Amino acid sequence: METIGILQGKQAKHNKAILKTLYDNGPRSIWQITGLLCSPVSSDMDFRVKNSLHKTLSKRIRSLEKKGYVAKLPNVSLWVLNFKGFM
Repeated sequence: METIGILQGKQAKHNKAILKTLYDNGPRSIWQITGLLCSPVSSDMDFRVKNSLHKTLSKRIRSLEKKGYVAKLPNVSLWVLNFKGFM
């Protein structure tokens, strides 16, 4: 059995984290996802590091949207899992 494409390669770590976060916490903005993925130990994490993670997650979530795994709710900047994202 082969692993699906979004769970392979360099982006797999971030794709898995986004899907798991949305599954566990429901609709979230990219900044909220970034905050949830930053470890509680590093709550005073450097803004540049958070900003870098936010940029990466933004690219990944848009890629997941094109592939049908997540969708952006209309009129708000919240992301949710599509049926394909639950599988």
